Amino acid sequence: MNTLLRHGDLLLSSIAKTDLPKGSKSLKTDVLAEGEATGHMHRLVGNAQILEFKTENGTVEKFVEAKQESELVHEEHNTIQIPKGVYKVVQEREFDVIDEMARDVYD
Repeated sequence: MNTLLRHGDLLLSSIAKTDLPKGSKSLKTDVLAEGEATGHMHRLVGNAQILEFKTENGTVEKFVEAKQESELVHEEHNTIQIPKGVYKVVQEREFDVIDEMARDVYD
């Protein structure tokens, strides 16, 4: 069963550990995302790591591996529990009809 966790402009979608792309690199930070306007951060607390994978076309995908239940905290959102598992991180996007372009949303 797929678990979806929403935290502000981030969505975590559970995946099988075998679906984690080979060559994903562990990051030495607990900051999953940082707001561009306020500097507020989505930060992991607990035994979890952030992984990053660069695709062939140069885009960067992020993943979270929670080795045990952990938390995701942010100054403007309620803390959420992240059950043990592996998750793909999806950044919310919006489409600007005037500029006719899509862009990531950051809180």
